[in-house]
Amino acid sequence: MIASMSLQEQIDFLEKNFDIPEDRAEGLKFYFSNLMETQDFLRMISAIEELLTVQKSWLPTIVKLKIMEESIIHCSEEIYLFELIGTMKEYINRIFETEMISEALAVQIVSTFKQIAEIFARQGIYQTAIDLYSEAITIGKSFKIPNENQAILIYDLLRTYESLERMKDAFELAFLGYKTVEHSPVIIWRHLFERTLEVFSSHLIQTYLRSAEGMAWEGDLETSKNQTINALRVVAVLLRIKEGTTHQIRTALDQIRTVMVRQRLVGQEEVEIYDILGQLMVKEFKRTKIKTIADSLIKYCDLAFIPSISVLLVIYKSTPIYSITLGNDMQKAQNRSIFKEEGQVLFSALLSAVSSSMEETLGGQNKVKHIEYGSQTIVVESRDEVDILLLVDRETTELRESMIQFLENVLSKGFVEMFSDGIHSKKEYRQFLDPIIREAFNRYIQMR
Repeated sequence: MIASMSLQEQIDFLEKNFDIPEDRAEGLKFYFSNLMETQDFLRMISAIEELLTVQKSWLPTIVKLKIMEESIIHCSEEIYLFELIGTMKEYINRIFETEMISEALAVQIVSTFKQIAEIFARQGIYQTAIDLYSEAITIGKSFKIPNENQAILIYDLLRTYESLERMKDAFELAFLGYKTVEHSPVIIWRHLFERTLEVFSSHLIQTYLRSAEGMAWEGDLETSKNQTINALRVVAVLLRIKEGTTHQIRTALDQIRTVMVRQRLVGQEEVEIYDILGQLMVKEFKRTKIKTIADSLIKYCDLAFIPSISVLLVIYKSTPIYSITLGNDMQKAQNRSIFKEEGQVLFSALLSAVSSSMEETLGGQNKVKHIEYGSQTIVVESRDEVDILLLVDRETTELRESMIQFLENVLSKGFVEMFSDGIHSKKEYRQFLDPIIREAFNRYIQMR
């Protein structure tokens, strides 16, 4: 009887027979659960699309999202599942454009993204799952959802990285998780992230130091130094969480000092760090002092080895409108096509084609966000037909956040309204975008 009703008939029935808003909302959830039990997915999708347009005070956005989340979880037909996911993502995009986001709504959005990410991970579509988890983590931090909710998200993404053997990404995420719950009264999360960091660190330190030694023998001192800095950062994180030295840490400190001597690092900062590492091996410091030293070492590592951007490209409606080329001559020789303007045009066309294919397969606004390109990585962010593409030596969370902030600033400053007709010169685009690029990426590139 209930499942045979149309959505409007069900709404009319609920309004006639129930006065309390919560009861009406529960009644509508029951209606959709009945639709799911009949496995009439085509009708369920139609009802959900209609639901999203309903303007009722007892049907707030958070209720609609909960209904959609349940529908997605219980949809067993892949073709309808991806259509539901696409509809949901489009709806969430509209929410961010039109509504004030409360903490409760942010929690629900994050929960929905998490459920969808898990589905993609089970399907083996890992990069899409990673993008969804990352987006959920960013939303959770931006809107300050409870730390325990953030910890669950971070740990789920960490496990995905681990299954793909992306240990460095997993380690950095575990450190983010530790910092997120460091002062939480629920200590089990802190212990879990601490243990995870310890397990990953041993493998990472030895991998980095072997690479540093190998690169030094081949004469590539810059890469050797970078790998040593990576190892140092892992040790600094261990110091930070342990607030003291252990046998594992002292052994790693000794190995790092040995590599630094062989590299003949003689800058003032390197000499000071060399001395500090020696003191940590033989002296006992108070926990507060250890924490201060660890934070200083982490800051040094982050500043010494930030991502290097070779190409920055802005695309609007599939057309390159702005580019900066920062690669050295050797990079340009190795990656000639993307450093030349005609290569950028071809790449933007390829990006558009691949993204369109993903949208057809997965539904909604799913686009390419990460492409391996030889020894470098292409990272992409998109919003309202504006794409920003970076060719970098590595991707970091901070770099991705800078890209998202850049797009938000571009759109908030009226880019679409100013350039929607498409009849503009490269000079006009550059005058508009230069200051926004400078603000978002100042720590990564020197504007020419």
